[in-house]
Amino acid sequence: MNLDALLTYQKADLAYKKLNDEIKKNQNYVEMRSNKKKFEAAKNAVLESEKQAENIVSSYEQGLKFIEQCAGEIEDLCAKLENGDADEETERSLVVRLEELQTSVNEWKKRVDGLKVLADKALGDYKAAQVSGKKSRADYADAKAKFEAFQKGKEAELKKLKDARDALAGAVDPALMETYLKLTGDGVYPAFAPATELDKNMSCGVCGMVVSSSAKTDLENKGYCRCETCRRIIYKL
Repeated sequence: MNLDALLTYQKADLAYKKLNDEIKKNQNYVEMRSNKKKFEAAKNAVLESEKQAENIVSSYEQGLKFIEQCAGEIEDLCAKLENGDADEETERSLVVRLEELQTSVNEWKKRVDGLKVLADKALGDYKAAQVSGKKSRADYADAKAKFEAFQKGKEAELKKLKDARDALAGAVDPALMETYLKLTGDGVYPAFAPATELDKNMSCGVCGMVVSSSAKTDLENKGYCRCETCRRIIYKL
């Protein structure tokens, strides 16, 4: 199978990729992506703080409601004890119930105090996330504007390389192109690599691994084989 058309296409594709990678390595592009991630993290932190605040408020209201209910019952019990009409056994049960209620109230008061601490922390986290999000968004917008200006300056050159590459695609064997696109889609560049020979062994021209005897036979008979290590297509020069 003739690989000339594919190798010509690959050369043009690598030239396009080189410039495209250069654009993506631009510091403003890196900062733009970084600040976008920071903004998303800050937004999630704000949402999490709001969720925590809702849970805290719900627990706080539940606690206050319980304490109010207990306070009402305690008041009734105290009134019955002060009345003095209860017999000894009833009085004992009233006292036991009063102690139970007082213990419950004290426990809930401790919980409420703990909720106040959690509420202060949630509020602090919320404010910090808002500040972080605001800064990240501003930094993102600044980096984006600078990157787009840089990118605009490369548009004509990038388009020229892309058009040159695309014009070569029609001459490439469809099966070879399918293999090429699968490899490059997985980030394998270059997808087709020359074989190198050393001490009668054939190896991949990119990863350097020696091919198996069966792959070597394919290389000699067909002119190309698959590298079992990096998956590239190895061809004879």
